[in-house]
Amino acid sequence: MGEPVKIRELAEQMIRFYGLVPEEDIKIEYVGLRAGERLNEKLVWDFEIPKATDFNRILKVSRNKPVKLDINAIKNKLKDICCFNPQESEKYRNNELLRSILREHISNYTEG
Repeated sequence: MGEPVKIRELAEQMIRFYGLVPEEDIKIEYVGLRAGERLNEKLVWDFEIPKATDFNRILKVSRNKPVKLDINAIKNKLKDICCFNPQESEKYRNNELLRSILREHISNYTEG
């Protein structure tokens, strides 16, 4: 993944790339984290096992136990949320129903 990069330095570098001056031509604002954004990304989850490969610094990740998902069942439940059905109009774009389906079928689903 490489070395961590400070976002401010990256923003300043991009502004200079276009021949502009940071804070003069373009102001840099700090807006904080938005929903779903993280300061650090987890590369390996608790239910995964990292294993070495033939390549230095590259890991292969496997799970403690296989995940069994019934994709067709999930697709059928999501259909009325994604596509308008006049007989089930209350399901269309229903965020709470969507979250409940994801929680039901994906064991490590969390709302960020």
